[in-house]
Amino acid sequence: MQRARLIRSAMISAESAGISVKRCRPPLFQMDLPVSPSSSNLKKSPAPPVVKPQPALGTNLAFRAESFSGPLPPPDLLEAYERTSSGLADRIVKMAEAEQAHRHRYEAHELSWVYWLQMVGLVMGGGLAIAGLFLGAWLVYHDKTLAGFTLFLGALGGLLGTAIYKHRQGKTPPPV
Repeated sequence: MQRARLIRSAMISAESAGISVKRCRPPLFQMDLPVSPSSSNLKKSPAPPVVKPQPALGTNLAFRAESFSGPLPPPDLLEAYERTSSGLADRIVKMAEAEQAHRHRYEAHELSWVYWLQMVGLVMGGGLAIAGLFLGAWLVYHDKTLAGFTLFLGALGGLLGTAIYKHRQGKTPPPV
C-alpha cells in the first residue's frame, strides 16, 4: 500500500517536471538469465580497490559512569559539594532528613485512614448481613416464607461466600 503511494507520488513528480512517464503493469514474473561476457557489449569495470583497515594510532577511549540512588549522595560527592559551597553538604543532609520525616508522617496518616475504612466496612457489612438474617427470619415467622427464605439465604450466602473467599486468599485462618 505504501509502495503504491510512493510510486504514484514519484510519477506525479516526474510528470510535473516534464518527464514522460509510461504507465504499465508490472510483469507477472521476472527471470534473470545469465549473460556471457563475450555476447555482452558492456565494458568490464575494474574491481574496487581493497582497503585494508589501518590501526588507529594514539586513540584511547575511556568511559566512566557513576550513579547513586536515595536522598543522599555518596560521601565523596557530598565532600565535593561542601568544597564547592560552604554549608551545602549540611543543607543536603537536612533536606533528606526533612523529606524522610514528611514521608513517615504521610505513611502513618495513610495507614490510619486505611485501618479506619476497613473497620467501618467490616461493621457496616456485618450489620447489613445480620439485619438480613433477622429480617428473613421475621418474614418466615409472619408467613412470608418465599421472601423470608430468599432474604435469609442471600444474607447467609453473602457471609459464607466472603468467609470462603478470604480463606482461599489466605488472609484469615480456616474456620473451626
